[in-house]
Amino acid sequence: MNRPARLQLPMMIIGLSLTAALLTALPAQARPSVRDFESDPVGSVPAGCSTPAGRTAATVTDTEAYSGRQSLALTDSSADAQTVIICPGAEGDGQQLRFAVRPETLPNGFLVSLLGTFVGKPASGVPVFQVMVRPDGGLSWYDGLGWTQIGAAGTVPAGSWSTMIIEVPRGHAEARVFVGERAGLRSFVGAAGPVGVSPVASVTGYQFASAGTRPAGDVIFVDDVAVADGTGAAPKPPQPLIKVGRPMIIDETDEGLMQMPNTAVSVPQPDGTEEVLVSYPVHGDTAHDTGTALASSRDQGRTWTNADDRNPFPNEQSFYLSRLRNGDLLAVSYHTFMIDEPGKTQAEVPTAVSKDGGHTWVHRAGRMTAPQSMKPISDATSRPGHPLGGFVLVHRVIEDDDGTLYQSGYGFYAEDRKFRQIILASTDGGENWTVRGTVAAALPDRQNYECLCEAAIARTKDGSLLAVMRTGSYQPLYQARSTDDGATWSTPVPVLAGPDRLPVVSVFPDLILLDNGTLALYVGRPGQAMLASPDGNGRSWSAPVMVDYLNSGNGTQLPIGRNRLLAFGDRGAEWTPNTPAHKAVWARVITVGR
Repeated sequence: MNRPARLQLPMMIIGLSLTAALLTALPAQARPSVRDFESDPVGSVPAGCSTPAGRTAATVTDTEAYSGRQSLALTDSSADAQTVIICPGAEGDGQQLRFAVRPETLPNGFLVSLLGTFVGKPASGVPVFQVMVRPDGGLSWYDGLGWTQIGAAGTVPAGSWSTMIIEVPRGHAEARVFVGERAGLRSFVGAAGPVGVSPVASVTGYQFASAGTRPAGDVIFVDDVAVADGTGAAPKPPQPLIKVGRPMIIDETDEGLMQMPNTAVSVPQPDGTEEVLVSYPVHGDTAHDTGTALASSRDQGRTWTNADDRNPFPNEQSFYLSRLRNGDLLAVSYHTFMIDEPGKTQAEVPTAVSKDGGHTWVHRAGRMTAPQSMKPISDATSRPGHPLGGFVLVHRVIEDDDGTLYQSGYGFYAEDRKFRQIILASTDGGENWTVRGTVAAALPDRQNYECLCEAAIARTKDGSLLAVMRTGSYQPLYQARSTDDGATWSTPVPVLAGPDRLPVVSVFPDLILLDNGTLALYVGRPGQAMLASPDGNGRSWSAPVMVDYLNSGNGTQLPIGRNRLLAFGDRGAEWTPNTPAHKAVWARVITVGR
């Protein structure tokens, strides 16, 4: 149910990656030579560079220059072919690409790719990082499935020169982008991850290109291009509010699947420590596949052991764990199943309760009751002969002081054409549920969106309920608020983050109010990222900090202290680009400041 929609990407995605940075002085021993195009004949392809077959050449011009008299012109005058140039990079670990750019006209955009190889993949000279200057002068990066914005409109303005640095440090984990003006302003814009979910092995060259073929009209000038290895002295990005630790492997395999860890719970032990339980699917991402695994850690995620003998739902597609205030563990099945009754207003909700920390479980077949008829969320089913219910249930429950439980769900009433996001309530410990309210069923301000679904719902610092919802792969998250315990909700609005208030493009959000009063939002696709709302209410969000670029896009988080979390993710979901043969799930410690 979480597979991203296939994106129809234009021909522009021939390959470009960039992490842009402002021109910065390098130490004398690392200072690269500068390609200033002054010695190349006007109208020629610069020496040492080339144009791929079927593309239009970028050539030297004397009509515009950042310094001297000449520069490189990418003039897109064809509706059938991109304008492209490929040049060699620097030898060594990492890469730093510096250049000056002037987008004169930009109906499609300007693409910069770093070319190289991926670990375990035979192809060489392929795009490993891609960055685009958008028509509005903003910056986005490409992960193999979609584009994610990291720079606001006007970051690289049309009609004037800007200097950029794209720096890949040693290890090739990311490409950091800096942008500045001729006056020397230096500014870290953001970072780009690899194209796909395999790690980058090397960076061997770079490519400039116009972004697409229709309409024609992109005109971009480039000058003073310099490349060096990753030991250069670009300014370091600012230290974030959010600190990310190293990954710790939970489970791994070279055969079969394990992906998208979606639930974790902390269980007190007699010696005063906490045990962490995490579950993850070991099946394909389809509605009929089943099978889950369970793992345990007694040292806050540093080491893990298999706990499948304690798994409450090993043969379901997925489930969600919560620890209730009385100490019980509650497991709620992701799938519900229609009950054969005339009104089609009821579905079976499989749940299980443990009173001994997840060692034994009592299974129940409760019911959810809707105020109107439902239709199955999918024609497929994980229980042959039993159609799926109208709604699937996601994320941990919220518990009030009086024992009322709230559960997020999404799916269909009979007349719905797109997913409806709802919230359910239970007053009997999570066995039976009623629909408390609809969080959202449509977006009045948007027509082109996939769904309103996967909502993470949390009680915020001011006592309201906040829901953060997916609207589609590489589409903005939306949030809505309830001040009457979920009965009614505000009109959904985009989640905007950072000083530039950029939209947060992600799926499967997870929301937790930490003991230090900060609201933590964990989101996926591209990769996995963390945001923080220091006011604890979600009325403003810090810029996303990437936790892991190689994750499929679904994960979960679990508090392990006043300002510390365990974040969970994967390696090798079966549908991600450049998927590695080796599959794994991991945990990282994240510290969230205020």
